[in-house]
Amino acid sequence: MSALKSISLPMSRYRRCFWITFLAEWGDRSQLTTVTLAASRNAYGIALGGILGQTLCTTVAVLGGAFLAARISERMVSLVGGLFFLASGSVIGLTMLV
Repeated sequence: MSALKSISLPMSRYRRCFWITFLAEWGDRSQLTTVTLAASRNAYGIALGGILGQTLCTTVAVLGGAFLAARISERMVSLVGGLFFLASGSVIGLTMLV
C-alpha cells in the first residue's frame, strides 16, 4: 500500500498542475491568437510553436519562483503582488474614465 501511495502522490501533483495551467490558459488572448494563426497557416507548426512557447514560459516561471522563494518571504510576494494588482487596476480604471 505504501508503494502505491508514493506513486499516486506525484501523479496527484501532476494532475493538479495540469488542470490549473489548462484552466488558466483556456480562452485567454494567446490561445485565441493561436487558433487564428492555425486557421490561416500550418496548424502543426503552430501547435509545435505553442507547445514549445508554453513549456519555456512555464519552466521559467517554476525555476524563477523556486529561486525567489529561497530569497523572499511569501508574505512579501503577496504584498508586492497585491500592490501591483491595485496599481494596474487603478490605471485601467482611470484610462476608462478618460
